[in-house]
Amino acid sequence: MSTPIISIIVPVYNVEKYLHQCVQSILDQTIQNIEIILVNDGSTDMSSTICNEFKEKDHRIVVINKANGGLSDARNIGIKAAKGKYIAFVDSDDFIHKEMLKKMYQRIIIDGSDMAVCGYIQYYNNVKKNEQYIYGKDEVICPAQFFDSILSDEKIGNYAWNKIYKKELFAEVTFPKGKAFEDINTTYKLVLLSDKISIINEALYYYRQRWNSISNSVNVDNLRNQIDAIVERNKTISSKFPYLMKKCKINELKFYVINYNQISKKYKYGFK
Repeated sequence: MSTPIISIIVPVYNVEKYLHQCVQSILDQTIQNIEIILVNDGSTDMSSTICNEFKEKDHRIVVINKANGGLSDARNIGIKAAKGKYIAFVDSDDFIHKEMLKKMYQRIIIDGSDMAVCGYIQYYNNVKKNEQYIYGKDEVICPAQFFDSILSDEKIGNYAWNKIYKKELFAEVTFPKGKAFEDINTTYKLVLLSDKISIINEALYYYRQRWNSISNSVNVDNLRNQIDAIVERNKTISSKFPYLMKKCKINELKFYVINYNQISKKYKYGFK
């Protein structure tokens, strides 16, 4: 196989219920010259078997089996193994529109960008909801504009998965192992290394909401990780773009207001 254009990294951990739909949506992409890296992160269900079955059916699939180390560790290992010129991430309980990668790749080439971002749809119980998150128009933006959106309306999102990146951006950036909300810790660093970012004003990624997922789990460690990540990110943004300092402070306050009940309960009994 020739050098793949895009390496799609899929961290896999106990998602036998959703994995077929996820991987098949990647195989069905209208851009064919891709590499799909399934990183089996110590699954104890049938996920490993499903990965191997897909590998036998399509030569573009690479399966990496490893001891459980968490989402960040799986992504980092996938990045090291990637042969593509560009990197994309798909979470193993999500799925993507068949033209997502083609449209993002075309835009990143036409615009000469370092990253491309598309919109997404929050997906509940196999029902497509109207919770669609898009930027508003096709556009090429700079890092400051990206951060302005993150701090103001969050239409772009910190997520790793609704974007493609030049692989060389990851020469200096890794996902923090053992941390929840690892995307907050990582995405802004990739943006700072970019000159131009392409925005595709279409919702092409389907983000499945599961109430037992990390992002929907309220516990002390998750809250602490999220607070630390937001403060570190906003401190860096403020230092690089001082005119965004006020928005950074408002953004942090918004987090505390939204999570007031959970935080107050945790403080009542003390952080362990």
